Amino acid sequence: MPVCYPPLAHRLSLIGNQVILCLHLFARRFKAIIIHSPETALSALKNVVLTKMPYHSAEFPLMDRVRVLYFGRIEAYKNLRYLVGIASRTSDTTDYFIAGSGDIEPELMKQIRGSPNVSLINSYVDGRTIKLLFDWCDYLILPYSDVTQTGLVDQAGYFAKPVILSNIDGFKPYLGKKFCVALDLNNLDSATERVQKLPVRTSLEYREMAMDSQLNYESSVGAWSDYVDLIVKIQ
Repeated sequence: MPVCYPPLAHRLSLIGNQVILCLHLFARRFKAIIIHSPETALSALKNVVLTKMPYHSAEFPLMDRVRVLYFGRIEAYKNLRYLVGIASRTSDTTDYFIAGSGDIEPELMKQIRGSPNVSLINSYVDGRTIKLLFDWCDYLILPYSDVTQTGLVDQAGYFAKPVILSNIDGFKPYLGKKFCVALDLNNLDSATERVQKLPVRTSLEYREMAMDSQLNYESSVGAWSDYVDLIVKIQ
């Protein structure tokens, strides 16, 4: 009968160490002893087999909470208060990360710090941290009350992340696309319900949204050649 010998005997319980002692005393009676480290007195025996233990992972629960990133310099039109209002209503389903420099009103800051599902970096965010934040999140949210143009939708696509947008005219080119989720700025109840029903990262629907976001990014990169051609024609 082959037996396995644990190399970290000093970490075992008293009973465990007694088992190891018996193993040393009767080692030659076993057909084979499998060890996972050469640093043991048993390694010199002929019936000892040294091999690497295969990876044995624990089962991790599926991520059932949605992670939402609010990223960029904080300005009034970017509607942080609206986001915090949604966050306070979705603490049982959704986590939020607010990242960006800019002034936050004291009363709103107090509300953010008191929210168990909201994290905050209220300072400039460098490139390395941006990548970590996008790796962490499932969605980028832009609940703006007004916008002329923004590169953040395309940046989300670079990381294959779907986008949550407010239903304003400035976002009309994106509304209705598979990778976008529209929120009604005039109806917080409706917006809350929409966020609570966001597909989780492990779902097929989410993977399709992420792929569509990435395709949108690739399309935006290709648009640069058209932009350059237009400038050349103007000259």
